[in-house]
Amino acid sequence: MIIYLGFAIVAQGLHPSNENSCVETLVKQAQEQGELKDLLFDAGFFTRTTLDILKDLNALIPKDKTLPAQEDEQQTSKYYPKSTFQYDTKTDTYTCPQGNILSFVSSYLDKSNQRRERKYTSKACASCPVRDKCTKSQSGRTIKRYEGDELKEAMLEKMSHEANKELYKKRSAWVEPVFSYMRNQMKFNRFKRKGLKKVRLEFSLQAMAYNITRAVALGGALYGLGGALKGLKLAHMLIRMSKTIKMRFIQEMRKMHKEIEQIALIRNHNQKFLLVA
Repeated sequence: MIIYLGFAIVAQGLHPSNENSCVETLVKQAQEQGELKDLLFDAGFFTRTTLDILKDLNALIPKDKTLPAQEDEQQTSKYYPKSTFQYDTKTDTYTCPQGNILSFVSSYLDKSNQRRERKYTSKACASCPVRDKCTKSQSGRTIKRYEGDELKEAMLEKMSHEANKELYKKRSAWVEPVFSYMRNQMKFNRFKRKGLKKVRLEFSLQAMAYNITRAVALGGALYGLGGALKGLKLAHMLIRMSKTIKMRFIQEMRKMHKEIEQIALIRNHNQKFLLVA
């Protein structure tokens, strides 16, 4: 997993089974290099834990469409999903697709994951004309509300804004080329070391190597051969690995990237484009 600022990798990490476990550490790494304006995550990070970590940051995460029944009583597709029931924070009730109110009836602590759950039901289910589309339970439909649902609802509301949708569309163009470059140009298709500690070190070196290529490319695009040599000088600084040096490297990369953007804007105005690989 990486955090990429559009010109360099500013944070990276690995976990053997769960990428969400890396989020907090990577965000802290990235914040050491400067302010984080926008964080665009893929749908796999649409979890209660990650949303809680990012609640004070401007993050965008779409719902994972491959898991339509996620935390939704594992309903089959023939029943109304939980997302069609509207929650009212003022009255602490749900409104079903037929307009009936489901009220709070009980709560309990799920000891398996230490998460509190609240249950909502309605007496109107007994006479509902579309009951067979909602539930097969004799007692009617039950909606469960979990700790963290409010974070998911807030993110879904944020993702519904057109401006955020347009911003998120840019994610694949920014992030995916990084991994494509590593695989196709740097031939990094598999880890060659064994053991988590060694694999993490190997990926750190790959991320550093990628940043070196970006420093040379940005410098060369701006100033020709002299700029490429400047990029190599920055790369040499980076290898020293101290926190202060890494911060200066990112600052210099950011400065060159802004100059590239300004040149691109001018050339774009004249129907010309500047591309930096």
